[in-house]
Amino acid sequence: MNQDPNIPAEDRILSQKLQLFIHSGDEQFESNDPLFNILIDYKNDNTPVRQNLEMQKLRVWNNIENIIHQSTLKSSKGSPNQNIRQLFQYKYLGKIAAAVLFAAVMTLFLIQYQDSAETEIARAHSTIETVQLADGSEATLRPYSVLYATRNEENYQSYRLEGEAMFSVISNPKRQFIIETDKGKIEVLGTRFNVRTWQNETSVYLETGSLKLQTINLQKEIVLQPGEAATIKSESEITNPEIVNKDIYTAWQVNEIVFNNRTASSIFKEIEHHYSISIRAPEEINSSTLGGTLSLAELENTLNNLGVALDGNFILIEDNIYQFIDSDQM
Repeated sequence: MNQDPNIPAEDRILSQKLQLFIHSGDEQFESNDPLFNILIDYKNDNTPVRQNLEMQKLRVWNNIENIIHQSTLKSSKGSPNQNIRQLFQYKYLGKIAAAVLFAAVMTLFLIQYQDSAETEIARAHSTIETVQLADGSEATLRPYSVLYATRNEENYQSYRLEGEAMFSVISNPKRQFIIETDKGKIEVLGTRFNVRTWQNETSVYLETGSLKLQTINLQKEIVLQPGEAATIKSESEITNPEIVNKDIYTAWQVNEIVFNNRTASSIFKEIEHHYSISIRAPEEINSSTLGGTLSLAELENTLNNLGVALDGNFILIEDNIYQFIDSDQM
């Protein structure tokens, strides 16, 4: 990575030291650089970041102001020539201004570093897994899905989902309950809903209660009513809510896929996620549409039954990679 020539060498060294400290896990490290020690004290502060953010920022800036004040007093003592003293004082204050700017940037870096901490609380492998959350709510994870806790406070719980899960959230109007994905955010009170994050989009089906969907940039949001589903397709696009067949979004919990006039390629994607495999097929097969119910109890039977519907077979060509072969080619 190219280095910005406008950043002083001292600031670059301080930044590198700070990164080394963060990744080392050494909480007892000390330096003779007062600004470095201020930032380390801030990083090691165990108080909740968001709850005490203003107080922590004020403490950091007060310490920096004290350093500036003490250093300015030292620079003004014992100088025989007022003009020379002022010249050096201006030069010194320029460095102080640069240090303050650097401190602001590093403070934001530390806030982001602390906020990004998350804990894996559930991981489903080849079977469906159910986990109880901190407030007694439950999450049922589809195979090969992962759930992380990103924040857990009395009045605020947030989680990040990779894959698909059904949530049953206990009603608590005093507590915010948030599900985050790479495409957006779901905010709920008390409700039961399904979240699907594969196919590079986030689809949500609401069974009971109410919830709000937001794009990742918070520029667009919608509210779902029971029986409705919507999809966050990009950082600025959400589809309109629509009434859907519940089983399309929830049948996986009883090891089934229910589909109505659905393309084969989208069915392949769901099977790929459910079994952690890859399926290859010609474009004419991918674009064909199907309707019905398919059992997910066992991979071989699932592919055999789907092959019959598509008039062909799925052949294992590499580890976890299946190729569709038309019956005319066999």
